[in-house]
Amino acid sequence: MVVIKQKLHTFFTNIWTKRALLTFGLVVFLVVAATLLTLFLEYRHLMGDVSGVQNFVKNSPNIFIFNSLLMFLMLVFLTGITGKPIINAGLLFSFLTLLTFAHINKFASRDTPLLPEDFEMASELAALFNMISAASLFKILIAIALALFVTITIQYFIDKKFTRALKMPKFITYSARLVMIVASAWFFMSLTADIRNRTGESYQRWEFLGRETNLVAWNQRENYLTNGFMIGFLYNLSAHKIEQPENYSAETIQKIKQKYQATAEIENSTRLDPADENINLVLVLCESCVDMKDLEKYYTHTGGDITPNLHEIQKKYPHGEMFSPEYGGGTANIEFEILTSFSNYFYGVTPFVHMVSKNGQSISAASMLNRMGYQSIGLHAYYPTMYKRNIAYKNLGFSNFYGFEDFTFQNKNGNSAYVNDASSYQETLLRMESTDQKMLISLVTMENHSPYYETYDEHNFISTATIDGVDHNQLENYYESLHNSDLALGDFINALDNFDEKTAVLFYGDHLPGAIDSLPEEALLNGLRHKTPFFFYANFDIGEAQYLGTFSPNYLFGMFLDALNFQKGARAYLTDDLKKSIPILTRSFYYNHQPESVQQLIDYELVGYDLLFGKRYWIKE
Repeated sequence: MVVIKQKLHTFFTNIWTKRALLTFGLVVFLVVAATLLTLFLEYRHLMGDVSGVQNFVKNSPNIFIFNSLLMFLMLVFLTGITGKPIINAGLLFSFLTLLTFAHINKFASRDTPLLPEDFEMASELAALFNMISAASLFKILIAIALALFVTITIQYFIDKKFTRALKMPKFITYSARLVMIVASAWFFMSLTADIRNRTGESYQRWEFLGRETNLVAWNQRENYLTNGFMIGFLYNLSAHKIEQPENYSAETIQKIKQKYQATAEIENSTRLDPADENINLVLVLCESCVDMKDLEKYYTHTGGDITPNLHEIQKKYPHGEMFSPEYGGGTANIEFEILTSFSNYFYGVTPFVHMVSKNGQSISAASMLNRMGYQSIGLHAYYPTMYKRNIAYKNLGFSNFYGFEDFTFQNKNGNSAYVNDASSYQETLLRMESTDQKMLISLVTMENHSPYYETYDEHNFISTATIDGVDHNQLENYYESLHNSDLALGDFINALDNFDEKTAVLFYGDHLPGAIDSLPEEALLNGLRHKTPFFFYANFDIGEAQYLGTFSPNYLFGMFLDALNFQKGARAYLTDDLKKSIPILTRSFYYNHQPESVQQLIDYELVGYDLLFGKRYWIKE
């Protein structure tokens, strides 16, 4: 017995035994830390829903294990770099806390998860911070500081206790750390290769531990919920591959073009040539503008009509509903469709960031009207670099693009951080008055932008909605900004009525605000989460008022030209032809199915691919 005790004592006091035990302890710590960090990441991703995390682990154990394995490899990689595993756990916790803070705020306003492309707006952090709660950010920073303090302290005492006693030759130490770095990076890249290699399919099959899952291309909310935050984020990390449509060739494109050129020759024979008309055209994107008349069944309030001027205009001019591809955000995506008549349905990206700012000159309303004697400018009541608009608008053919800092009028209402719509409309009028040249102006307002907290000290519209989860304070601030926006719209139309230059306006709301986020199933089935108003106005006769219907934004500019009886190009008549059979072309409308594959849709996709990604056979002689 004594001999056995002596041998055990010798074994455990041996320096190599201690090193082996410490290595084993390190591995155990990294495994436990990775598991806990993965649970924390999913907890934050699911907005603190503990039962949701439990269901994720229970129903998709292979996915949870895979996410934990990736987290483990990241910890190994960091440990290889710093040699401080406990501090690395604190650093990774801090990083995930900040990452999920951005995710939670984006999800709250847009109902969509954080994507890698959102970081392409990192240069606009100062602007983005204006859209989040300072109190929430402060709490997050306190939590991070506490986590770092605790992990640094623990690491200090462990190093003090073990480092000298278990000191290894530097060659062995650095060699081991190099192996950790290389091996963890190689395994991480190998394991995620299939996930990062986006195929462009709606559902990409992927297998781990003998169980398959779908990597969802068209709906990233579903993708993140199904596969966890980490897989969802990695899936979107690489560029989305735009697959070349079948039968794409110069011959096919020219055949389509010839068909619709023939249509254009016939139709344009009875239409006005924009080059011969001295008419200003103004496109007004009204931030988060909705017509509450259909929503008031669910979102009841006192104070009467929130948008009386909008309703008066609808009684006098052609109007309808736009089925927005977005909810709570993504304004620039709607701008892209309005200005180009292309649909983002086929691509599912942020076009200004990923296509227009990188692909050079693109065909647009501006590039068309420039050839007809128009001066085209963009006005945005915020920072011009948001969504890379300053680059995108130039590539769309606009002569100039101005942010709010270039505005002569910069007034704000209440405690809002944004230039009000009254100033935006005054700026528009000033730009038209400053030149005798006819103008195309694309105005993007900001007054109704989130956040909707503490914007006004007094509220004329008090929320009485009884829907579960309704935030009355948010709604009341939103109602107030929407009403002020409507008052400014009324003043703008009155000013145009007395303006001495012919002017026509295409007005549209881009999407619903995140404040309206508790719609019942009935309203969702009726598409109310995505319907916003649009109308065509002119200070000259464009016919009687009529309800035009519901359309996706890619059709609206062509319809605007129709209201003015303007001549259009061949591609516009292709878009018109598609509108007859598929008036709404957005992923948010079709959800988990697809539109009927009619010939017009096939041709429309081919031409869009050609002009945005292909060899541009359409514009070659």
